[in-house]
Amino acid sequence: MSGENPAVQPWWGSFLKKVALPHVDLFNVVPWGEFLVGLGLILGIFTSFSILMGLTMNFAYMLPGTTSTNPQMVLLGLLILGRNKCWKGGIGSLVHAAIM
Repeated sequence: MSGENPAVQPWWGSFLKKVALPHVDLFNVVPWGEFLVGLGLILGIFTSFSILMGLTMNFAYMLPGTTSTNPQMVLLGLLILGRNKCWKGGIGSLVHAAIM
């Protein structure tokens, strides 16, 4: 199965048809997730976790093959994670060193 838009990957169309739509109550948490991520970032609480969840949502939007600003948002999210003082070691310290 593929969507009407050729950018939709067949595996994503099958997932939506066979898994997401029959269990819409389970998958209908996206608006709450977007609201809570935005609230966490605006208020500055749980910043690392909020960015991580925002990146997860962006990857979920990018994986089916959408064309939008999501790749730039993922890059921005990685930069915010890198600058966060609570996330030490790994790629975060490299990004932090590169932008400081």
